[in-house]
Amino acid sequence: MKIKYIIQKLQLILIIFILITSSCNNEKNISNTQKSSKEDIKNYWEAVKKFDNNEFLKAKQYLLNMKNIGSSYGYSYFMLGIIYEKEQNFKIAITNFNKYLVNIVEPENFEMSAIGHLMYNYLKLGKITDSKKYNKKIRGSNKAFPLSLAGLGYLEYGIKYKSLYALEIAEKILLLAFSIDNKNSNILNSLGRVYLNSTFISKNKQSIDNAIKYFELAIQITPKDTHYNNLGVAYWKKYEFTKNAEFLYLSKNNFSKAVKYNKNFNKAKNNLIFITNYIKKN
Repeated sequence: MKIKYIIQKLQLILIIFILITSSCNNEKNISNTQKSSKEDIKNYWEAVKKFDNNEFLKAKQYLLNMKNIGSSYGYSYFMLGIIYEKEQNFKIAITNFNKYLVNIVEPENFEMSAIGHLMYNYLKLGKITDSKKYNKKIRGSNKAFPLSLAGLGYLEYGIKYKSLYALEIAEKILLLAFSIDNKNSNILNSLGRVYLNSTFISKNKQSIDNAIKYFELAIQITPKDTHYNNLGVAYWKKYEFTKNAEFLYLSKNNFSKAVKYNKNFNKAKNNLIFITNYIKKN
């Protein structure tokens, strides 16, 4: 009987020991969780501050120090997506934009922005099929920015792969963006580039007039070196079609304005040298 009693006592002591140990571990885990949570909150708001000040490298460091992002800090994924996109690490940018869309807690305009960025990054990787999945949704946006970003993605894809199909999608999306914000010179410049590059690929003479129209509208809103250079290229193409010297001199004039705005703009400088020499020889 004594041995049985001792065994029961020992079993009871063991159970109590296990319960106490488990309780201590739970308290320790709770303490660690609370500590981690406080650190995450601190890192998150520091990241937001740096991100808003365009200090992207510092923002990235704070974000990567977070132990648990999840839906509570879903915007962290959006910030990381932007940062990796700027670093041209498009694959990781896509991963973070997708995580943001799963953990979204912000208003819809952030969702559409994420979709616009997602489409742009897919297109930078040459994955037009993945981008097309979002075409219908992005066209339902009432925000010009995500539309313009998606349109820019299709534009750059069309230029790189000489794809009229991609340029046609870019045109439709950018025209929607233009209908929402007709004072945005970047949207107008992108539309001009769509028509200009359509001319290069298809030799369609009508597209060049649209290119000139949108580049001129962009310049009226924001005189800019790239806009002047693009208009110069468009007038040069118009001259090639018509052999009308008026367009030749208009081309030269716009290249000159581009160089005046930015003396370090080598592309415009080279275009100006080329056309000046061409005029001398002809």
